[in-house]
Amino acid sequence: MLPLLFVAAALGVAAVPFMALGWQVEVYGALFGAGVAVGLANSDEVEWRADWQRHGLRWPYLAGLGLLGIAVDGMTLPAPVVAGLGAPAAVALMRMLRRTQRQSCLRPRPSSTPVYRL
Repeated sequence: MLPLLFVAAALGVAAVPFMALGWQVEVYGALFGAGVAVGLANSDEVEWRADWQRHGLRWPYLAGLGLLGIAVDGMTLPAPVVAGLGAPAAVALMRMLRRTQRQSCLRPRPSSTPVYRL
């Protein structure tokens, strides 16, 4: 979900000045590549319900997002539509990041893991 929110929010922020100028927004595949990079960087932090999901859902989802970026590269969309979709995505992305900031950055260590002290 985070990579799609990133792509939608970035497009929505870019669409606001285009909307004021009456221009259309061109979708770039590279933006989806950045979304895939965000997904790669953060997909290890997702709490998967089963082990098979880590590989069975993680990689196809990111590959599909990259292929979607290739498919829509160069497509132009009306700026009001893009801004209307991007604004809620930006709000959701900010809420998600604030919730993440409140959590500890350190993963809890399993109780069976020995603690080594110097």
